[in-house]
Amino acid sequence: MGSKRLGLARMEALMENLKRELQMNNATITGQKNKVIAVNGTRTLTAEESGATLMWTKGTSHTITLPPAQAGLCYKIVIKVNSNNLHKIATAAGDCFFGKVVVRSSNATHDSAIQEVTYADATGTVADFDHLHIDGNATTTGSGVGSVIELECIDDVAWRITADLTTSSGSPASIATITAS
Repeated sequence: MGSKRLGLARMEALMENLKRELQMNNATITGQKNKVIAVNGTRTLTAEESGATLMWTKGTSHTITLPPAQAGLCYKIVIKVNSNNLHKIATAAGDCFFGKVVVRSSNATHDSAIQEVTYADATGTVADFDHLHIDGNATTTGSGVGSVIELECIDDVAWRITADLTTSSGSPASIATITAS
């Protein structure tokens, strides 16, 4: 075979239409940046925004709604500005949350409490585990500045949550962040 030169446009088209895994042989991709999305009110996320970090400026009660569950979707939510109003993160109809939420007090004692919901419990009764309730001054949840919620969808029903939240309201107890609508 002779050598055939490919133009940049043709090479780009071939790469975009690649429908298999690409073996990089320890190559490093540079110049890649994570998407950062500012959220200042009620918002519905899209699957195309997967992998993004959401910087949430909370005000009056907002709800962030996730797209329908699809394995591999993931979002990181960081509380940029806190509010003492109840805010929610909702799944699409028929989806649920499972995982672990740690709530720590921001007072001098730095008490903490944990909520754990198993996959079996969440998928057994999805309507009981389809929302996250967060509030910066509640004892059953939290959402102080810098709180982080990581969401990863593992199948067509369940979102795994790992959350590290703070509350300004005394000692957290009976954590109920993962809950029904």
